[in-house]
Amino acid sequence: MPVRGPNAGQPGRRPDVPLSTPPLKRRRRPPLACFQCRRRKVKCDQERPCNNCTKAKILDCNFPPSEIPGSLDHGPDLPTPQTQANSVSCDSPSSQHTSAFPGQIHVDVFPEVESVINVQSASSSASLREPNTGTRSLHVSQSPHSDQLLQRIKELEATVKQLSNDRASIHDASHTQSQTATGGCGASGVRFGAQSAWINGTSLYSNILRPLAKAQTEKSQLHQATTNFKSFRRQIDQYFAVPVTPIGAGTRIPDKPLADSFLENYFDHFEGWLRVLHVPSFRSEYVKFWQQRDTVDQIFVLQLQLCMALGINAHPECLVWKNAANQWIHEGRRWLQDSFERAKKKPSFKEVQLACLVLIAEANASENDQMHQCWVSVGQLVRRSMYLGLHREPRHILSTPSIIQAEMRRRLWTTVLELNLMLSLQAGQPTMISSSDYDIRPPSNMTDEELTNEPDETKVIGSSAKKQTRTTPQLALLDSFLLRSELVNKLNGIDQTMSYDEVFRFHKDLSKAKGRMQQTFRAGYTATTAMNSAHNSIANIILSRYLLALHLPILGHSIRNPTFHFSRRFCITASIEMAKVSGILESSRGSDIRANDEVLPSLKRLFVNSPGLFRHITIQAIFAISLELVTSQEEEQENLGIFPVWDTGELFRSLQAAEAWCADRLQAGISDHLGYCFVGACLAYAHSLQTEGPGTDLSQVVVQAALRNVENCSRIMREVADKLGVPVNQGTSLSSGAGNISGPLPDVMDMSIDLTSGFFGVGMDGFAFDWTYPLDIGLEPTWGLNTVSNTM
Repeated sequence: MPVRGPNAGQPGRRPDVPLSTPPLKRRRRPPLACFQCRRRKVKCDQERPCNNCTKAKILDCNFPPSEIPGSLDHGPDLPTPQTQANSVSCDSPSSQHTSAFPGQIHVDVFPEVESVINVQSASSSASLREPNTGTRSLHVSQSPHSDQLLQRIKELEATVKQLSNDRASIHDASHTQSQTATGGCGASGVRFGAQSAWINGTSLYSNILRPLAKAQTEKSQLHQATTNFKSFRRQIDQYFAVPVTPIGAGTRIPDKPLADSFLENYFDHFEGWLRVLHVPSFRSEYVKFWQQRDTVDQIFVLQLQLCMALGINAHPECLVWKNAANQWIHEGRRWLQDSFERAKKKPSFKEVQLACLVLIAEANASENDQMHQCWVSVGQLVRRSMYLGLHREPRHILSTPSIIQAEMRRRLWTTVLELNLMLSLQAGQPTMISSSDYDIRPPSNMTDEELTNEPDETKVIGSSAKKQTRTTPQLALLDSFLLRSELVNKLNGIDQTMSYDEVFRFHKDLSKAKGRMQQTFRAGYTATTAMNSAHNSIANIILSRYLLALHLPILGHSIRNPTFHFSRRFCITASIEMAKVSGILESSRGSDIRANDEVLPSLKRLFVNSPGLFRHITIQAIFAISLELVTSQEEEQENLGIFPVWDTGELFRSLQAAEAWCADRLQAGISDHLGYCFVGACLAYAHSLQTEGPGTDLSQVVVQAALRNVENCSRIMREVADKLGVPVNQGTSLSSGAGNISGPLPDVMDMSIDLTSGFFGVGMDGFAFDWTYPLDIGLEPTWGLNTVSNTM
């Protein structure tokens, strides 16, 4: 029976509550708005960050700890007497724990510890919730044993955390059933779908991106320098803003010597690992084109223009002719659209060839980094090819197919499959096609001259299997196609969890495929097949890209957990190799590293001048090198006693060469200034870690490095404008004056390529030098997109 106090009979007071206890004041509605909106008394949309804080450029958009709308990273409630639930950041052995963070390891806590927690929690009226900050907030009602319960629960939480970490390391290393989350990329993106997207991993740079985010004030020098650079860029865009009008195919083709150079560059760098054309027939039409243009089919002229648009990227005068290349791409796209809408019939084989060339050129140009649009376009290409019947064995479509008909169909379908797989990997999307959807055989390793009009049944299979032909790189990639397709679907599918043993299986199989490919190239290499050198290098880099995509999602875990050390070691090894093959680590750029002597100058120019497809491959390699350098310096400063994964001096030289490579891209007219500034900030941060003592604030070092590179970007862009003859004056607007430019007619589609995209693939027009664009949800405070957490 409760003891009644002297005021028990008074109205408004409960008889069982002592006088010293004030009446509980309950809020009718829980606070849902953020602190800033509540203070300003405006409506909050409850997003993170909310729209009001985004407009006001308020970095700290915080919500009450107990009511975080849309939060994916707060822990579950601890059990109360009302719920009797077992949910103290772990589950019972009968059910697995699902981490709120995508990319964290799934662990099971020892059941004996869980039982202790349940007994203690059932005896109290405490209600616990884990807020977004990673610390637990405790609300305990008044009871005689509240202090003891609070202390006991804290001890149990510390025990559970320690046991969880130990259990994760042991369990994942010894059992295949343990799942390491290499998946679970957030879905906020309208731009990037899943973890194979090239942008993944930027959230591991919080020590570099955080100071840059804080520097985003209207009065900061960094903001002002970026505004000046954007003004530069807009003036150039305005000068080049000439309407793209259908002036007719073949009217802007250069003189024959220059056209020959562009066409040969295409044959030497694309028509090998991708097979679209029958080279002897195309060359015959090309000779006829220069003799009598009126007698050549229009679709050939469009194909010729697209081949030159791709070959321009490997030419020394790439900058001058990029505007014409974009005009050619536009004409090819418009002709395809008009033809498909006008004909209302099955597309012809030449039209599918043209569609392949348009897609390759668009992906390589990658205007505004539209990899998702290219992924949609390749889906249309797949269906257009299937509509033509390219996915079926030729004998099912043609009554008596000849060797040239059958082989060209097989080559073109293999090219469609490779493009679909490559763009799916770049966009972070599934391939949407399986091996059961087609029954056509792989192409034969025959030269183009061996393709005759004889019946396909008379062809001797395997007669030229060991010699080096133009189709050899395509067949080398096709050997691992099913394995790579399985990997991309695993990375980008709905179920993105993968055990580390499964990662090892993919790595082993892909490494074997890469070894077979290199052995094929070495066995068939002769002096007469030197033309395939660039094709072989590109095929090698493409296959290494899939291996890197396999291990990059685990890179965040491997920094602190030695269980995944192999992934960390492989990422830096593969990245250095890819950077050497692509010519990034060339000694002439100030690096002491001896790059591969066999890297062709035209191949180096291709990786420098290509805004889209090849940039994504090299950017991920540079990202891994930057992360290893920064991480190794942080570990050395923290005295963790970890053996270095790579030589520090070589990492510094590699990143310096990468910074020079980014500057070369700026000089080529590709305003990838975010990548240039980011690499410079990483270098400055790593250098400062070597010279400064522990605990030193390096925020200003990072900001000053970014500021220096932004100003350098403006200087380089002024040089580009002078080279093109574009009169650009900072702070003044220009009227259209394209008619004063000699040479190819420039238009906005030239200079707009990649000017509004950078290392993060986000437009610069909407926000000034925004390093905090929320590319993902459910991760650490919007420092980018990453599929793993940088803490275990």
